[in-house]
Amino acid sequence: MIESFSQVWVVSSEFKDNYADTSGGAIASSSYLDITSTNFTANSAGINGNDIFFKCTDDLYLDKVTVLASLGRSIFVWGRKFEAYGLTIKGDINLSTNDLDESKGI
Repeated sequence: MIESFSQVWVVSSEFKDNYADTSGGAIASSSYLDITSTNFTANSAGINGNDIFFKCTDDLYLDKVTVLASLGRSIFVWGRKFEAYGLTIKGDINLSTNDLDESKGI
């Protein structure tokens, strides 16, 4: 897991089976974040951003990012600018209706 308060560039990486009690199961950032050619699989967080939690007055840039999402909010963005190119998000096909409620989604 990465927790960042300064600019971060992530390239050609894999984040799998990470967990955060609050937000940002794989990455939590409060500054400029650039993620390229990276995969996120089965990460989770107690509140928001199972894979990526981004909250600041800076920019988030995603290029060729794949998220194999489990149940929840995969990417939480509250920032100045969000750009995504080649972003793929795939949900968990094994969800039952008992697992769904208004606070969860992809």
